[in-house]
Amino acid sequence: MTDRKFNLLLDNKLIGTTAFENADAPMNVVFGQIYFTESVFGYDKLKNYCTENSISIVNDYPEDKLISTDNIPKLTISDKYGNIINAEVKTIEGMDSDFYTLNLLGVSTEQYEKYFSQHINDYQNRKF
Repeated sequence: MTDRKFNLLLDNKLIGTTAFENADAPMNVVFGQIYFTESVFGYDKLKNYCTENSISIVNDYPEDKLISTDNIPKLTISDKYGNIINAEVKTIEGMDSDFYTLNLLGVSTEQYEKYFSQHINDYQNRKF
């Protein structure tokens, strides 16, 4: 697992961090638990943001406060130096009573090797 923390900015405002502790290395995908900077960020705020910004909601269970989004274009992920991690798709899923996960799909090979080499190594060292 990495000790790197990545910042999550929504409309240029810091909303949280993640370590991208999980991956599907052959697919250039990483995902990790979100640690929100504000305790009020959760289902209601995420659903309102998606509605106001015409972002599709893939799953929505209001009674459980569970949601998963389609791509969120204005979600920016950066390292501690402000370098942006690019991905074709950036989604959030989770529920208020548990946790939320940020998923990055289609990270460039160059950035994947730079930022997520531990996931590549873990995959290559797996015993099938």
